[in-house]
Amino acid sequence: MPKSLFSYGVVLAASLLAAVAAGLFALEEKRADATLEIQSARSELKLALATLSVRMASMATALERNPTLTPSDFTEIYELATRGAVRRPERALAFMPQVADEKQIVALMDQAGPDYTVAGYPEFQLFPERETEALFPAILVEPAASRSNVFGYNMGSSPERLGAARDALTRGVMTISAPVSLSQDTDQFRSSFLVLYPVYLPNRDSLTEATQAVLGAGITPAALFSDHVALFKRHTLEIEIGVAGTDLPVNLGSSGDSLGLVLTLVRDLEMPAIRTGGFDRPFRASAFYTLAPTDAVLPALAAALTALIGFLGTKVMRARVSAREALEAALARKEVELREAYRIQSQSQRREALGRLVGGVAHDFNNILSVILGNIELMKDEGAAEKDDGLLAEAEKATIRGARLTRQLLSIGRKSHLEPKRLKISSDLQDTASMLGRVLPESIEITTVPAAGLWPVKIDPDGLQNALLNLALNARDAMSGQGKLTIEASNTRITHDYLRERPDEEITPGRYVVVSVSDNGEGMTRDVIDRAFEPFFTTKGATHGSGLGLPSVLGFCRQSGGTCRIYSELGVGTTVRIWLPVDGVDEQSDDAVEATPISASNSARILLAEDEDGVARVLVQQLERGGYNVKHVATGDAAWEVLDRGEQFDLVVSDLVMPGSIQGAELARRLEQRYPQLKILLISGYPQEAAIEGNGVATRHPVLTKPIPRGDLLSMIETLLAGG
Repeated sequence: MPKSLFSYGVVLAASLLAAVAAGLFALEEKRADATLEIQSARSELKLALATLSVRMASMATALERNPTLTPSDFTEIYELATRGAVRRPERALAFMPQVADEKQIVALMDQAGPDYTVAGYPEFQLFPERETEALFPAILVEPAASRSNVFGYNMGSSPERLGAARDALTRGVMTISAPVSLSQDTDQFRSSFLVLYPVYLPNRDSLTEATQAVLGAGITPAALFSDHVALFKRHTLEIEIGVAGTDLPVNLGSSGDSLGLVLTLVRDLEMPAIRTGGFDRPFRASAFYTLAPTDAVLPALAAALTALIGFLGTKVMRARVSAREALEAALARKEVELREAYRIQSQSQRREALGRLVGGVAHDFNNILSVILGNIELMKDEGAAEKDDGLLAEAEKATIRGARLTRQLLSIGRKSHLEPKRLKISSDLQDTASMLGRVLPESIEITTVPAAGLWPVKIDPDGLQNALLNLALNARDAMSGQGKLTIEASNTRITHDYLRERPDEEITPGRYVVVSVSDNGEGMTRDVIDRAFEPFFTTKGATHGSGLGLPSVLGFCRQSGGTCRIYSELGVGTTVRIWLPVDGVDEQSDDAVEATPISASNSARILLAEDEDGVARVLVQQLERGGYNVKHVATGDAAWEVLDRGEQFDLVVSDLVMPGSIQGAELARRLEQRYPQLKILLISGYPQEAAIEGNGVATRHPVLTKPIPRGDLLSMIETLLAGG
């Protein structure tokens, strides 16, 4: 796994852990809050029962002491007992005497009817309407708002109520009933209970003739807790109050807006029972939390902050690693460059030393040959050796061969005597081709392809002819005396950028005419190319070559201010290029050429096939600025598809070497067959052109060598579009 992916994985894992930790922290906080809420609910219930017990005890005492017990008396006693009370958990508080039958109740109502009417009680009616074993009717009720549905209710009609009343009277303490549905409840679920307090009436002349009664308060726990227990938002409590052996469920809280997910904060938390009659089971509660969208904020912030810190840390670490790797790579490159510089320096020193040695040897050898040749010529002139004419002829030939050898040695050492002249390469190549036609066998086809508008050069004509002769003879041997030899010439420019990429080139920036000699022979290996310019190195037999041909060509080029390079591919052929400096008299500056206006008023359409993105981008910009409409494709196959679809173009500019099955030469041949009127311009790069040159296409279409000056490119295109 790449280090970057591993680092990102660690950061993401840490972010996830931070989000989980933040979520767990928030959950633990909510659990603590829920525990406090449950404790608060139990305390509220305990406080409410204690408060109610005190209030009912004071009312019971006042009732037991009152001799008349009218509705007005009851109201007054209730108001005194509840004055200043903060908590009134009961819905209604009713006085319910224990009577023997309904006659006592009717007699009471007949006698005290006016009092009840003044107090605002409704017409008395005992309910439910059925016979019961005991009567505990509610004959006094407070507050007034609760009288309509409590006044007249018979406690004896409900086993739960009756049992609690008898228990309170028997034990003499406040007692809690089993869960019941209060008369004020809108539903029928048993969700409430009664608190009953005993009242013992003294023997007195009373219509009811009751000696004991109970005070009954109806309690709805949900209202009790919701009024006095503050819950946190989205918290829900499920409380179970143990009442008379039964668990009374109470639900508090509401969900509000949520994601539909509920978390359990506390499950069945059990607390001590409340020591009040009837509460015989522990107080137990559960707490829940309903998730909302905002709950994701804290984990998201924790994850984002952790991720940010992690990514920044990772970036800093990667930057340090990258800086260290870049420094190590730079040091490695410098070491390679230093070794290469030492190699080039050593090679140059060896060549210089060899050149001085060869020059000295050649000089002395020339003196010796001069003496020999002079004496032989004198002997022939004087007729002194008529019988030995054959021997003299052989001696003369050997002397001439020795003189040619010394000229080659002097060329290698750059010591030969050159007489440079201003030449037009086009005409000189034609003369050379004619000379080679007489030297080479007829089985070798010779083609000369000079480009239009070649710049003039200033070199020694004989030196150039000898160099081309040497190259032609080497090509003949490479083709085993049968094949095709192509001599081409074109203009080019050497820039500083070009030389920075080729530090071993012994050449200065400027303009040059490049003469290429190509064959379709067997080609050379990389090792042979590296040693081809070494003096006396040869792949031929000992009697078939001296190994001085190519070194003498290189010596001539460098002595003339240029250079020589070999490009070859096994089984395809070899190209040797010689760079000859342009005569400075007619050479124009780069700026002058670039400033030459190019006419493009016809807005011709050009199809450009070039696989190098950087080169294509520059060519497209140059052509578009020249006023042409350009369509770029990356391969010859793509160019052929575009043309095959029927798109119209005035000119096709194609690189010679591209990916795909259709190279530049093959594209040109197809265009010649299908679109003979379409103009074609070929462009070639610096390396690996031996596979292309000499294939015949370049003899029919112009070829420009990269890098191509803008002025040369636009001038050539304008010439082609004009019919040239």
